[in-house]
Amino acid sequence: MHKPEIDKTTKKPLEVQDKRSVVAIEERDFDRWLTCTPEEARRMIGLIPVDLMSAVPVSAAELREGEPAPTGPQEEELPF
Repeated sequence: MHKPEIDKTTKKPLEVQDKRSVVAIEERDFDRWLTCTPEEARRMIGLIPVDLMSAVPVSAAELREGEPAPTGPQEEELPF
């Protein structure tokens, strides 16, 4: 994730701006993450186990209306 335009403060173009992303780490590593070395950080990064994830469809209209997204798995009849 990075700014989609030139930084107004530093005037840095996109190719030299810091790049950032969401990183999945174990809860037990939260405090350590903030003070670890780059090598330790690489060892902490991992994929989120599939059994800990859930996803449900949400329409664009629901997002615009500000309704909270569904929080758990829901049965839905799919057209295929």
